[in-house]
Amino acid sequence: MDTRTLRILEFDQIRQALAGETTFAAGRELAERLEPTDNPIWIHEGQSETAEAVHLLSHGEVPPLGGLRDIRPYIERARLGSTLLPEELLDIAYTVAAARRLAGFVRQKCDEHGVLYSLADGIASHH
Repeated sequence: MDTRTLRILEFDQIRQALAGETTFAAGRELAERLEPTDNPIWIHEGQSETAEAVHLLSHGEVPPLGGLRDIRPYIERARLGSTLLPEELLDIAYTVAAARRLAGFVRQKCDEHGVLYSLADGIASHH
């Protein structure tokens, strides 16, 4: 999509509104970098993810997101060979535990053939 079309559609405002709804730095950054796509597979998957999430939330289900930390700086430092501090390791442990809780929640509440279930399986497989 060209810049003129994005400006006419006020895509920057949409992106900022989405970013304003986030509570996690990594999610906010993803929202701020969001770009439209014309890839039919990505479009279909995105629509399926959204429909499943709306269905889940509309039934009063609240995903357990507590304990998530932004551990990206620690991962990068570890990748470069730095030693992490004990509190940084704890943040990583809290985030891994939160990710497992979230994956378990999604696997319990969502259809096993759905997109969210597949994403949750991807999270749970990294233990």
